[in-house]
Amino acid sequence: MIYVAVLKHCFDNLYFANMKNIFLIIFLITAIQSFSRTDTIIVKNINYKSIVANYHYGYISPTCDFIKGDNLLGKPLEYYRSLSIKMVWQNPGYSNWQRVFHAPYYGVGLTIGDFYNPGEVGYPLSLYGLFSIPLKRWEKLELYTEIQYGLTGNWKHYDPITNPKNLVIAGDFTFHAQVGLNAFYPLTKKPSKQESK
Repeated sequence: MIYVAVLKHCFDNLYFANMKNIFLIIFLITAIQSFSRTDTIIVKNINYKSIVANYHYGYISPTCDFIKGDNLLGKPLEYYRSLSIKMVWQNPGYSNWQRVFHAPYYGVGLTIGDFYNPGEVGYPLSLYGLFSIPLKRWEKLELYTEIQYGLTGNWKHYDPITNPKNLVIAGDFTFHAQVGLNAFYPLTKKPSKQESK
């Protein structure tokens, strides 16, 4: 009470008018710091990391003579297979863009392909970035669309002497692009917070 009386006397005196502003600023800074210390919760951003492996097997659309059979093998290239390994990150949506896309996952991938003609095509190797947006989530099943962009190398490209029929691939590198639909269904139940303690 004594301090309040002294402060009131100082504030009433014209000589201490500047002191009044200084005390007000100090009071506000102290109040803001106290408020922020008691109500601020430090949240650690957690990124859930996963390693994903995919095996693809598919049909090649006959779009040119080389694929239709005008190659050194003398037969059409009908099927392909590939193996992909991806490192992906996902979090619950800490930033605005992650909330807009409903907690997407993103990462990098490496794919090796086989067109069943290694002498003329080789075993192409792709390095790419990926971004996947959830389309629909049910209790256990989740549907995502995945977009990949990158570079592919390790081709057996056109050479007039060693690979004269391959008019499809002219350089060492090509552009890797893929858009797909993925479905996830967990085979085991997710651990709850009580189980992990």
